[in-house]
Amino acid sequence: MSMDHVFERAQVLERELQNFNERLRAAFEQVEQSHSRVSPLWDDSMRREYDQSWKPLDDAMHDYIKRTGPRYVDVLIDRLRHLKSYLHGS
Repeated sequence: MSMDHVFERAQVLERELQNFNERLRAAFEQVEQSHSRVSPLWDDSMRREYDQSWKPLDDAMHDYIKRTGPRYVDVLIDRLRHLKSYLHGS
């Protein structure tokens, strides 16, 4: 595989990761809206159990959406910039 091919594939990865992150953010917003609508109606022991199991996923999703996903895209963009410079000069 040539470095040109690696560069093209990395560009596709960066674009698709950005698309994935955006779709994930939008889907998670819908889940949060649904939680907000059902929350006033659901207050029992099963809800408290659900909340205990939901909280770690909720925290992980917020971390990915706000920090991890964008940070990884930034890393890819930086690496693409360096690879482009290597392939085509400054």
